[in-house]
Amino acid sequence: MDAQGDDLLHAGPLYLPGERIAAVNQEADRLTDIEPKGQHIRALLERYGSRTSNGDPVNPGVLPYARALKGGGDPGERLGMCLLDGSTYFALIGPRPVIVDGKVVAALSIGHDFAAYARQLARLTGGGER
Repeated sequence: MDAQGDDLLHAGPLYLPGERIAAVNQEADRLTDIEPKGQHIRALLERYGSRTSNGDPVNPGVLPYARALKGGGDPGERLGMCLLDGSTYFALIGPRPVIVDGKVVAALSIGHDFAAYARQLARLTGGGER
């Protein structure tokens, strides 16, 4: 399996071709009120009203995982997911293709807490929270 070991600490859903979620970690599981494993990503996006960083509805066909299923490993993008309490969780989602015997068989979404990055940057540059 090709993936950077450090990224696996932040691994989120594992997607199969056809938009089905094969597995999730505990952090991703806590974001929903239903079992995400086995669900289609489109159903979860609709259920939770997920949005791009500019507020547009998310199109699953252009999400980072969809690009990874085509073999791409791009830097990712910032996405927001509406949580059960009505708040929005923003994450920087980076895709990683899962390659077995030279063929892409799945895609792993690597999520990083966007707000935590912003707080760390503020501390490092002398602004914001300390």
